[in-house]
Amino acid sequence: MVPEIIKAACTIAGTWSNATVDHKLLTLRGLDWSADAPINKYPLITIYHSTEPGSHPFSNVGYTGLIGALTAVGS
Repeated sequence: MVPEIIKAACTIAGTWSNATVDHKLLTLRGLDWSADAPINKYPLITIYHSTEPGSHPFSNVGYTGLIGALTAVGS
């Protein structure tokens, strides 16, 4: 709900196929949030190392107290 409450938005771009060197999908998202927003005082990066078979480690980027992920990066 935080993005909705503060009327945040994101700029998103993507490209794939012949537009990339390796023909893979590339995406970019920029948070169009105010740099002065109070939530910026509480950034959080969580790294998950699951022991479940077939799982892969990944990191979740967000803010303390924010449920969900703003972005996540996996291996």
